[in-house]
Amino acid sequence: MSLEKKLVQPLPVRIFHWLTATIVFTLVLTGLYINNPTFLDLPLWWVRKVHFYFSFLFIANFTLYTYYYAITRKYPEVLFMPGDIKKMPRLLAFEFFLENTQPNFGRYNPGQKLLFTAWFLLALVLICDGLVLYFINLAQNIFYPLALVNTLRMIIYFGTVFFAISIPVHIYLAVTSDPAKVQAMVTGYIEQNKP
Repeated sequence: MSLEKKLVQPLPVRIFHWLTATIVFTLVLTGLYINNPTFLDLPLWWVRKVHFYFSFLFIANFTLYTYYYAITRKYPEVLFMPGDIKKMPRLLAFEFFLENTQPNFGRYNPGQKLLFTAWFLLALVLICDGLVLYFINLAQNIFYPLALVNTLRMIIYFGTVFFAISIPVHIYLAVTSDPAKVQAMVTGYIEQNKP
């Protein structure tokens, strides 16, 4: 029996994925440090500068990533769609060991798509909040009197915590559900038995 290589993750997706992973990891670490600068001895001005640079990299990468999925019309592969609701019981049955064989959902299962959609929506909120905080001097007459600055900071903080918790879950599920798909995020290909 021979094996054939199948392209699962095109190069743009892999580039965006690893850029996002690097940027989000840096933003989570620097953001948590800015919130509580006592656990390392780093200059706060330097950490803030790194955080701001990576924030704008995040916005650029997010915009290009979104544009890629819009222009290629492949967004139903990554966003949770109404039809995915019906598939969730089969996924949960497999994840909780009630079903022996993993259902074939395509490139991503409904749980992954739900997480990706949550990340997408959260990223939009965090980008808007972050831009308001970055340019707060332009809108301080609106935000300071209404005490919204701390609310925006809390939203960013809890968004960061959500990313910090959900990323290890994403990695665990990716590694345990199909290691070949993890390899595909590096090489682009998975190997399958030829029919």
